[in-house]
Amino acid sequence: MQSVSRPVDQANAARLPRRDRSLDGLRGLAAMVVVIHHSLLVIPAFAAPYDGIRAAPSIAWLTYSPLHVVWAGREAVYVFFILSGLVLTASVMKSPAFSWVAYYPSRLLRLYLPVWASIGVAVLLMTFVPREFGVGDSSWVRGHDEIVTGPSVLRDAVLVTGTSGINSALWSLRWEVIFSVLLPLVVLVAVKFQHLWHVVVAASLLAVAAGTALNVTALQFLPLFFVGAIMAPHLERLRRLGALIDLLKRPALTWAGLFVGAVFLTTSYWTLSLISGRGIFRLAAVLEVVGAGLLVALAIVMPTLKRALESRLVLFLGGISFSLYLVHEPIVVAISELLPAGSKAWTLMLAVPVSLAVAYAFFKAVEGPSHKLSRRVHDFLIASGPASRVTQPAQKGTPHAG
Repeated sequence: MQSVSRPVDQANAARLPRRDRSLDGLRGLAAMVVVIHHSLLVIPAFAAPYDGIRAAPSIAWLTYSPLHVVWAGREAVYVFFILSGLVLTASVMKSPAFSWVAYYPSRLLRLYLPVWASIGVAVLLMTFVPREFGVGDSSWVRGHDEIVTGPSVLRDAVLVTGTSGINSALWSLRWEVIFSVLLPLVVLVAVKFQHLWHVVVAASLLAVAAGTALNVTALQFLPLFFVGAIMAPHLERLRRLGALIDLLKRPALTWAGLFVGAVFLTTSYWTLSLISGRGIFRLAAVLEVVGAGLLVALAIVMPTLKRALESRLVLFLGGISFSLYLVHEPIVVAISELLPAGSKAWTLMLAVPVSLAVAYAFFKAVEGPSHKLSRRVHDFLIASGPASRVTQPAQKGTPHAG
């Protein structure tokens, strides 16, 4: 594969800042939001708004307001996608010589091995807790009425052709894999058009709007990775902007306004859904992406938010976030099945600690070893001979960050 640009100078490469641990914390919180989201959807009243039915007055305040952020599962996945675009692109850009030959096997191992193990967990749970849904179950739970078959398991294992209801949370991994394969193109766009970042962002948002209007899932989700990727060349500029905000007379007020604005934008689908009209929903999809992107940016530069995201508990969640995302949904469905019809509200109280415990064990037994294997494969391919490499230009006056 040919180089996409001229080499980075070694002086700038040596000045690269350390990894933003706050982004790990943000990923952990996003994973917890998804767990809460699915745990609440077992309750028919909480599932109803996702079916286009007006929420009951008792939960309208938690549905049609920015408070929805605590159980906004779809929007949390948007954060995942933007984070992936940012982190992977930055990891390429900060490397003086990046090997694509080593990248592909190691990246795919890192994704697929935990996914395959999580399918096994889901099938095992379905064996011991058969999915026999009743009239009192929510529409979301009934949507998991899946029979384990060879083709359905194979489809989940491949990912790129879609996923079944065995562990429907895997739907987002389809786009993670496709993005990972397309990473050279994403990096090329981020490098070549870094000075036209506003054009890249605008084109991405237009693609999201078109995908939402036409129900084309590739257009709905893949542009989010580009939104994250185009941030990568500008991380130091973001940090300098944050430093300037801290010099203002009332920086806390400015930061609070930005954070509240990001939350409002991220949950705009729900606040705007009180207004009818498909055009509103297309607009909301764009606003949600803007809000999710702003949350990612604030996680890098907002001092108070950075400290919160880098706390020990939140970083623990970040460390097991992938495992938590992979294993939680079959657990939520199984717990819902075991509870009596009138006790579904207990799902949240039970599913969160059980999911955390299983995710930690899964991380130790599966995800952690898969990371080590991935690194070994990467290092072996680097050491075994000449590899196809891509190198990036240093920004004028600004070292690359990641």
